[in-house]
Amino acid sequence: MVLLVMIPGCITPWGYGMTNEATGGMKTLGVYNADDAADTATNDTNNTLMRISWIEGGDDLDWNKVQPLRLSIGDNVYDCGIQGNFPCLIHQEIEDDQWGMNEIILLLENGENIVGASGGEVGIHISYEGSKISGTDSIYVV
Repeated sequence: MVLLVMIPGCITPWGYGMTNEATGGMKTLGVYNADDAADTATNDTNNTLMRISWIEGGDDLDWNKVQPLRLSIGDNVYDCGIQGNFPCLIHQEIEDDQWGMNEIILLLENGENIVGASGGEVGIHISYEGSKISGTDSIYVV
């Protein structure tokens, strides 16, 4: 059974445009877990900050609908992308346009010192088609 929620003033139901047979037409976003990377944070601008993995079900996600993935540290916000001039790059195990189920991604600094040698609490914000994906809200990167 699928429950569609209509809110006055909204023109589309929650889940509109998301597809999956098992969920009656709604995309299952799953749950992710973020961990500090094995790399030690420095004052350089090319550190590997964290790894993110799926810990519960979910469908493959189209990167064009995920981006930007955002990190925040203090008042600073950094967008992450799979390519381009983002201050944070997403390194995929399989380089394609999907974040696949069971695929671990790494977030790396890209010419920006996001976390210095002293480390810091980094907020993680991941949405898909405007819906927040459940998972680790923040980690301490050292």
